[in-house]
Amino acid sequence: MKEAFSLQVLELLRRWDGRVSEDSPAASVFELFLVEMARRVTAVHTPKASAWAMGQCFTRLLPANMVITRRMGHLVALLREQPEGYLPRSWPIEMAAAVDRVAAELRRRHGPPRRWQWGRVRPLRLVHPFGQQRPFDRVFNIGPLPGRGDAGTICQGTLDWMAPTANQLGVPNLRLVIDVGDWDRSRFVLLGGQSGNPLSPHWDDLVPLWLRGQGIAIHWSEQAVRDAAVRELTLVPRTASEPRRAGRRVERVAMTVDATRLLASNRPP
Repeated sequence: MKEAFSLQVLELLRRWDGRVSEDSPAASVFELFLVEMARRVTAVHTPKASAWAMGQCFTRLLPANMVITRRMGHLVALLREQPEGYLPRSWPIEMAAAVDRVAAELRRRHGPPRRWQWGRVRPLRLVHPFGQQRPFDRVFNIGPLPGRGDAGTICQGTLDWMAPTANQLGVPNLRLVIDVGDWDRSRFVLLGGQSGNPLSPHWDDLVPLWLRGQGIAIHWSEQAVRDAAVRELTLVPRTASEPRRAGRRVERVAMTVDATRLLASNRPP
């Protein structure tokens, strides 16, 4: 039974297209296999500092140390060269044992391989400082969203080697495309929204576009701004004889674009 399951997992890897996408079960096996092999290497060669060799930081101010940026390259070089005597057992045996352990853990936590999608095994959560305690997490946090990528993919989803199924260490929060030949065709998207108010519809209304790799127009010219504006706010300065009241500031006109109105009709240029 165990051998049949191991063969099923190996076949999953053989058929993998190499994309660390949110719907890939093989990506989960691959990413966690790398972490398991790194743990074996560091446990042998840095037994008293294996946690720091895996990226543990020396302060709570930073989630990981800079060694984590070198872990992947170092491990890949070892897997290619497979230096003799580097591990207690031969490289093929250690690698097979690592795959078996990863697969067993995935099955224990998530069930059969069809439920091992990378986006499900390691979801993305946008955690607000105020959302670290219940019940505020339900107000301020966004997600879970399907996780994707790692530190080596175009769509970054940096792996935490100390806790590989925990939240990503880094993602592309802002995507921006500027068309210098036609400024009004420029586009952008944020992972979240443009409002800092969790009760606003613009708190997280750009998330669907971010997930689809799309964006909304940056209205550049005055006419484009007026055509897209749905609301206008005018702030009028108070006069010298007028009593000071809240909400009176230097003269300014601001126009806002309703991003939710663009979600359904959004089209790339």
